[in-house]
Amino acid sequence: YESRGDRKMIQEAGRLVQNVCNVVPEGIVCFFVSYRYEEEVLEAWRQEGILGRITQKKKLFREPKDGSKVDKVLREYQDCIDSCSS
Repeated sequence: YESRGDRKMIQEAGRLVQNVCNVVPEGIVCFFVSYRYEEEVLEAWRQEGILGRITQKKKLFREPKDGSKVDKVLREYQDCIDSCSS
């Protein structure tokens, strides 16, 4: 927990996700401890170019803060998985 803001750790996590995206077909799911931390990590990955490399392989879906929109995002994710695996 104490090192979660460490830039090197965030970059390494991004490279790990990027590598997983390269070898796992269809989709992957990543969980963050909070929306705020998710924003921090994605911004760091964006600045480093990691996010761009991830989104070249996988479409990015983010959990909405509005709980009433979660089902819609999950359907879109499932549709994407279904279309990628056909």
